[in-house]
Amino acid sequence: MKIILRILALTNLILVFSICIHAQEVVTTAGDIYTSSSGSICFTVGEPVSETCEGTLNSLTQGFHQSDLIITSVFDLPISTIKISAYPNPVLNFVILKTENRLQANMHVRVFDLNGKPLYQKPITSNEIQIPFSSYASATYLLIVFKGDLRLKTFKIEKK
Repeated sequence: MKIILRILALTNLILVFSICIHAQEVVTTAGDIYTSSSGSICFTVGEPVSETCEGTLNSLTQGFHQSDLIITSVFDLPISTIKISAYPNPVLNFVILKTENRLQANMHVRVFDLNGKPLYQKPITSNEIQIPFSSYASATYLLIVFKGDLRLKTFKIEKK
């Protein structure tokens, strides 16, 4: 009887360690690795677990990926009484920025790429202005309306 219990205990111990050894293996349907001078990324399709790790500069989501979210208004100042719209989005040549209320002094618009690099700045002098996008590459840009240093509204603009 003692021999049978020892054999069962040894079998369980071997089974537990073999599961731990294979815990980092993933059965997937597809995957790949891409490497460049600035880093590399490995991915697989079909992982059943999801986790997000965030640092000061980057964030990494493992497992299932989120769907493609399109947000056109990123930030709104709740106390603002100025109605602002930007269209068309996505854009080919220019965006029309329209304010529906009375203009306030010291308002201006700025365009940034997603790295935060300023690309365009112009004072808002009428209720409707055109902002040129024809010289920009196809990408996502942030169009931000300011009153002085106060950010009133931010739009995420897709350039096609």
